[in-house]
Amino acid sequence: MLVPVEFLFFGAVILCAYFSYRAGQKYGMETAVDATLKALESLGYIRTVEDENGNIEVLPGQSEKKV
Repeated sequence: MLVPVEFLFFGAVILCAYFSYRAGQKYGMETAVDATLKALESLGYIRTVEDENGNIEVLPGQSEKKV
């Protein structure tokens, strides 16, 4: 049984679309979290401390503002 070339091409396009979606989702979430933390820190609601391993610890801010 011979598989037509169009089916192979269609399968390759589906695989590319899926893995592109997954990569974009991961990058998008990382970007959104970084932007949110920076915005909250600039408003004074939180403060962040980075350790020697690159991990970020979120601490309460010293702001007088009410949420």
